[in-house]
Amino acid sequence: MSDAETHFPDPYRQLVEQAIDGFYLVDLDGRVLDVNRRACDSLGYTRDELLGMNVADFDDEYDQQKSHELWQTLGEDQSIIIDRQHRRRDGSRLPVEIHLSRFCHDGRQVFLALCRDVTDRNLAQEALRQSEERLRLAVEATRMGVAQWNIQTNEVFCSDECLAIIGLSDNRQEFDDLLRLVHPDDRQRVLLELDMARESGRDFQIELKISRPDGERRWVAILGRALRASKTRVTSLIGAIQDITERKQAEERIRRTEQRFRTMADHAPVLVWMAGEDRRCQWFNRPWLEFTGQPMRTLVGQGWQQCVHAEDLPECLETYRRHFAKRQPFRVEYRLRRHDGQDRWILDTGVPLYDAEQTFRGYLGSCVDITDRR
Repeated sequence: MSDAETHFPDPYRQLVEQAIDGFYLVDLDGRVLDVNRRACDSLGYTRDELLGMNVADFDDEYDQQKSHELWQTLGEDQSIIIDRQHRRRDGSRLPVEIHLSRFCHDGRQVFLALCRDVTDRNLAQEALRQSEERLRLAVEATRMGVAQWNIQTNEVFCSDECLAIIGLSDNRQEFDDLLRLVHPDDRQRVLLELDMARESGRDFQIELKISRPDGERRWVAILGRALRASKTRVTSLIGAIQDITERKQAEERIRRTEQRFRTMADHAPVLVWMAGEDRRCQWFNRPWLEFTGQPMRTLVGQGWQQCVHAEDLPECLETYRRHFAKRQPFRVEYRLRRHDGQDRWILDTGVPLYDAEQTFRGYLGSCVDITDRR
């Protein structure tokens, strides 16, 4: 069989070409047998150029002997995640997270590699790490911003570090002037939190957006405490001010990455579900909702079980529980009630989810209708 004869099966070609991740078919010797458009774009090569290459041509860590050893140790229903640096055509580096699985295609042993660009993820993690390091150094050097609001005079004293965060220069500010820096969407909430702290004397914590005088928008966190002149009278509120803009930006990048995954899953030709560390289902893709005719709020948690045939539910749950406890992939067949009331046989395949630090985060599953095969 020639290299050109091994490629993604036609039914999956369109889905693979629309994927936001790079897909590669590679044989045990590292020869690239097929790729999708995203793989070409990410490395800067044409498809014909990549099909004539070996993985070692763009992955300095690739080892052919280890590839053969991996084939022997990796189960057919298993996949592993590898972090690598791919070398683009222009010599620049592309950090990728590779989801690698093995299978036989037309009698040939091949690897399927899904390569996800993790540049944003790494930047987010680095931004968070730097933010935490800056916070540690700020605490050690007592450079965290501090502000104290005298409720009687309505004057706020701001430390130099606080002024650097909010973009002002005078240590003494009027409360109303500072309030105008708060984003209009947050202003009422901030006033409510401060009023509650003033009335109750309790500690408070607020995250809010500000618009500095120079026009720059920043996120800040305030951790505050009420100071009393007596048991019943609060005279001032004092708070530690921290700039959390980079953390918020990192969270937003992560949110967008998760949204891209869910968008791709909503367009997949299979039913996809996701469960958390507590075994409870958290999310189902659009095809699942359309298949069952049930809204997300009905299915999450244990609600999806009402769609499983009563005779099949015990085995389904036991298989799930047993493999979940061992963090093992599983496959189970059961009947699932379609929106028209017809019970359809489903093949459900679940795999454990791990984050970049290899911390277990739950399970991801996909289901296909196999009624016509039975």
